[in-house]
Amino acid sequence: MHKLKDKDGYIRIYIPDKQKYYFEHRLIMEKYLNRSLMSIEEIHHNNGKRNDNRIHNLTLFPNKSEHRSYHNLGARNPIYRKDILNKKVLQLYKKGWSFPKIAKYFQCSSSTAYYRFKKAKEKYGYLAMDRKN
Repeated sequence: MHKLKDKDGYIRIYIPDKQKYYFEHRLIMEKYLNRSLMSIEEIHHNNGKRNDNRIHNLTLFPNKSEHRSYHNLGARNPIYRKDILNKKVLQLYKKGWSFPKIAKYFQCSSSTAYYRFKKAKEKYGYLAMDRKN
């Protein structure tokens, strides 16, 4: 069995019978579910590390749309995403925090932190925008 890490950070495994490389995370999920995955099913790496293919780090989505929705909501773990409060993001920004720092605080992406900031700005307006620099 030959493994390699592709340019996107995913582990691929060569299957000699098929003479083809397969994503390791898909093979692991198939083994866990004891069935083949449909081509439209997508797997998400919970901790964002594409080479961490432990089963507890993988989440199966029925299709690309569901997976995209998960990311668009900024959810790394849906249980905890209610804690990203738009007002709190705005407050941290006002204290001089960068979006990457806010994202790290909430364990979400920088784009999610920025999205929440924009929503707060729309709701609370620029009155709340006195930022310390």
